[in-house]
Amino acid sequence: MIPFFWIIILFLLSFFAYFLKMLDLKGTLLSFFVGSIIVYFSNYEFLLILILFFILSTGIPKLKEISKKNGWEKRGWQSVLSKGIVPVVIAIIPLSYSMKIYLYTVAVASATADTLSGEMGRMSKKTYLITNLKRVKPGTDGAVSILGEIWALAGSFFISIFSFIFHNNIEFLIFTTIFGFTGSQFDSLFGAVFENKNIMNKFQVNLLAIVINTVFAYIIFV
Repeated sequence: MIPFFWIIILFLLSFFAYFLKMLDLKGTLLSFFVGSIIVYFSNYEFLLILILFFILSTGIPKLKEISKKNGWEKRGWQSVLSKGIVPVVIAIIPLSYSMKIYLYTVAVASATADTLSGEMGRMSKKTYLITNLKRVKPGTDGAVSILGEIWALAGSFFISIFSFIFHNNIEFLIFTTIFGFTGSQFDSLFGAVFENKNIMNKFQVNLLAIVINTVFAYIIFV
């Protein structure tokens, strides 16, 4: 059973997310469900990593938009599902604890890196399509920039270093940081190849990138 304490924490986080207009109602309800499933099948460490992802991926971009006095588009259920379903599956499937926390951290780091690189990279004046490095407008699907890549690496590192605190394994920190960063690169690549051609939408691209990257991390680990 889920400890009552964590139910309260999840409820409060969901409430504030909705109150601060970070998530719409469906996104809020789904995020509460995702958090509940993860803590039920794992432990508080997994939930804390997910909470850090939420703070980084919604808080930093929201502060950017507030500082620029632009509107903030609330995240919906599709955004929550595309970046939360892989961590949920990892929490549920029977794996050794070391493998499970490794893959879980990679998946969450990938989602964080992609979100921050996409949101903060829009501020760059020079952005390039990842497939051919030609100049494109900021916000173009598959576009990358120096600023965006810095934020991608930072986002991946913040998730990895937080998880590292529980394990004190330098190899764990290095590999999860690297794979979190590569997850963002997969997302940009798939965005350029599939999203630009209307073959997939951004949520499908997000999910595909996290799945491919996590499988790749698993292959390397074993």
